[in-house]
Amino acid sequence: MIAGTKPIVCRYKGSIYFPCMGYYNRTWENPIFQKDRFRRIYPRNLKRKAPDSWAIWPLVYQDPTARSAGTNGRE
Repeated sequence: MIAGTKPIVCRYKGSIYFPCMGYYNRTWENPIFQKDRFRRIYPRNLKRKAPDSWAIWPLVYQDPTARSAGTNGRE
């Protein structure tokens, strides 16, 4: 995982999760993040909802499914 806005691995409320797996298949992301209403804002919500949490992030903080602003629809 080079780019993404979800942690590769994180500790949240005492358990270990792999939120980035949701990029490959939505059902692979643990439903606790939907239940706790993260709404794709992981950096802020991890610390706010569980101060003892930690995360290992992709090298580039960018949504891998979003188009880049500079491509004008061209690859």
